[in-house]
Amino acid sequence: MPAFFADYRWSRGEPKGVAPLDDPTGIEHFRLLDVDGGVRLEQFNEAGKFMRLVYCPQDRKISATTKTYEISDGHLQKVRRSIDGAVRFYEEYEWPDGIYSDDVYPDVSIFNEHGRLIAQHRPRRVSESAWDIHVFDELGKRRAVLHHSSAGIDEEWME
Repeated sequence: MPAFFADYRWSRGEPKGVAPLDDPTGIEHFRLLDVDGGVRLEQFNEAGKFMRLVYCPQDRKISATTKTYEISDGHLQKVRRSIDGAVRFYEEYEWPDGIYSDDVYPDVSIFNEHGRLIAQHRPRRVSESAWDIHVFDELGKRRAVLHHSSAGIDEEWME
């Protein structure tokens, strides 16, 4: 059974409804549905018209299915493919000053194979040898922070 909410937040990699609505008529709202593999989050306008799919469980499974990737000239795009050669998702990079560098992290927009934006990575340097990568969804809500350092990567998921 779907549930309607005025807003949502992220908790441990899953969307959670905020401010439940008994009757969403006349206001922009979100709908959470239980589906195979998790929950699906959809956005609707004031008239009740579907606006966009914000999240579905397949979004998080994309990276687990990839086997190879190709990087475009100028390092502006990376395409990830499964064993059968099908595109699973692609990333678009926006480098500082438009120039590729091994020394910095670019802003990254991640799209599923159909071109739907599923995540955005925004880097912030926190020291000479460490970066925090803030992960946002399509609507700009923070999902996680990836702490990159010489010791590896620590994931901090929103509660």
